[in-house]
Amino acid sequence: MLTFFEVQTLEDWEEIAFKATDASDNVDFSPVKDNQKYVMVIFVLFIFVSHYFLLNIIITVLITNY
Repeated sequence: MLTFFEVQTLEDWEEIAFKATDASDNVDFSPVKDNQKYVMVIFVLFIFVSHYFLLNIIITVLITNY
């Protein structure tokens, strides 16, 4: 949850995304550069979707109050 919150607030999300793309498939192995390339797509999609919903919530609150 903390990772999602940090990515959604855009606070150093690039560092987390690059560490996730370098993560190894096996538990006891060291990171491999660009091992999981499609993880970056998941991070970018999460940012777009979460900001879209957040913007919709803010606009909805503003419209209902006025």
